[in-house]
Amino acid sequence: MSTPSGITTSFGAIVFAIAATLTLPVCAQTVIDEWTAVAAPEAPVLSSAAPDVATTALLVMDFNARTCTPEMRVRCHAIIPAVANLIAHARASGMKIIYTHGPNMQADQFVTALAPQGDEPIYQRPFNKFYGSDLEADLRAAGIETLILTSTAGVGAVFATGAGAAERGFNIIVPVDGLASDTAYEDQFAVWYLGTSNTFRGKSILTRSDMITFPQ
Repeated sequence: MSTPSGITTSFGAIVFAIAATLTLPVCAQTVIDEWTAVAAPEAPVLSSAAPDVATTALLVMDFNARTCTPEMRVRCHAIIPAVANLIAHARASGMKIIYTHGPNMQADQFVTALAPQGDEPIYQRPFNKFYGSDLEADLRAAGIETLILTSTAGVGAVFATGAGAAERGFNIIVPVDGLASDTAYEDQFAVWYLGTSNTFRGKSILTRSDMITFPQ
C-alpha cells in the first residue's frame, strides 16, 4: 500500500527529531577519573543537644563483643567509653533505650559495657532497623519523636536507620563519637551526608556525646 509523500516526510522528520533529543553529550570524565582530585568538604559544625527525655529514645546498634575488639575493629573498640557514658546518662534520666543487632549476632553478644539491662527491648534487623520490624509502631506507641543513633557502622545502621527515621518523620541526633565504621572515610561520608543532605535538613543534629545534656 502506498503512503502519501507528505505523511512519509512528516514521519521522517519526527523520527529525526526524536533521535536528536536522544543524542546526549558524552561525559568526558567519571567520578573514577576525578577521584584523586576530589577534596573533602569542610567538616559539618557540631551542635549541642538537649533532648526531651519523654520523647527521645537512644538506639544502641550492633555492638558485637566478638568483633568490637582492638584486634578486629579498632575504631569500634575506641568508641566504647563514649557510648557507655551516653547509655549511663540516658538510663539515669529515664530515657528509653532500644537495642538492635544484625542476623550474624545474638542478643547476648553485646559488648559487656554496652549491654542491655532489664526489659530494654532488642530488635534483630540488618542495616535499616525499621525495615520488617515493629520498631516504628513501638516508637509511636511510646510517644517517641527523636532518636539518638549509635552503632558500629556509620555507613550501615546509622546511615540506613537515620534515613528510615527521617522519611518516617522522626528527628535524629547523631553523636559523632558514637559511630564507627571500618574506615575513617566511611564515617566521614556518613557524618557529612547526615549533616548536610536535603534528606535530613531540619531533621538531624550532629553532636558529640559530651555535648548532649540530660536532666539531673
